[in-house]
Amino acid sequence: MDAQNTTMVYTDQNNNTYTVTQNTVTYDPITPMESSSGTYSGGDPWTKKIDQEVFYVIETWFNDIAKDKTQHLKQRIKPSIVLSVKKGKKKEKVLIVKPSKEFDEYMKLLKTNKTVMD
Repeated sequence: MDAQNTTMVYTDQNNNTYTVTQNTVTYDPITPMESSSGTYSGGDPWTKKIDQEVFYVIETWFNDIAKDKTQHLKQRIKPSIVLSVKKGKKKEKVLIVKPSKEFDEYMKLLKTNKTVMD
């Protein structure tokens, strides 16, 4: 992927979104008013600067999931996640896939990871 013009969006099974660009990861949590239960909160929003190594790890995960057709779903059901990738002016690619605990854990670590530039 051309990192400078790539935006990757990961929407988890609770509809919290992580938007990844070459330099940042932004977490946009769902609020109780937006949740189906009326009580769930994804926590506080945050944005972190990232280096090329972190971007590469996330990009590789997106690419691996895109290639692994066994993880793809035809429609959004609970639990499932949505991945979208936009490269420059190319049409956005959207996949509905099975949840990934590994990616969720990586994003949680990213919030406080020492390799992330603050």
